[in-house]
Amino acid sequence: MMEVTHWFRTFILLMNIILTEVLKCNICSIREGIDQAVTSDNLRIVTDLRRPYCRGGHEEIECNGYQDACIKMVVYLLDEGKYWLAKGCTNRMPFVPAGCHQTQTEMQEVGMDRLFRSLSGTAMQDVCICETNNCNASFLPGRNIFKIFLPMALFYVWYY
Repeated sequence: MMEVTHWFRTFILLMNIILTEVLKCNICSIREGIDQAVTSDNLRIVTDLRRPYCRGGHEEIECNGYQDACIKMVVYLLDEGKYWLAKGCTNRMPFVPAGCHQTQTEMQEVGMDRLFRSLSGTAMQDVCICETNNCNASFLPGRNIFKIFLPMALFYVWYY
């Protein structure tokens, strides 16, 4: 009886490994010498975009075992008029619901040189989290980001 239980547990473990499918998400393909991008832990961030889209198309990647969601994050830098786009795998925290969410963030100036000054200011974020294969391929930025951006831009012009 003991031997049957051991074989049964081994069989269940092997079936679990075989049947467990790894989540697949999309990242932006980059064009060598043209795009500026950072890739880390199955997430690629493309910077200095004029529009919030992958210019070079998409690549499919397999997420690590601890990554249970795909993400697309569009950051609009108000001061520069450019976008940063992040796509890839993430670990969805229990308190973060799936779907798209718009927020405004402040990016702090770290130093006084030109590079750090250009990285500080106000930014609008549109974050979309989903949990099925390749679900982050074609999210468009939410229209609400533009509804939030317009009053912010008018306030910025009026205030400064």
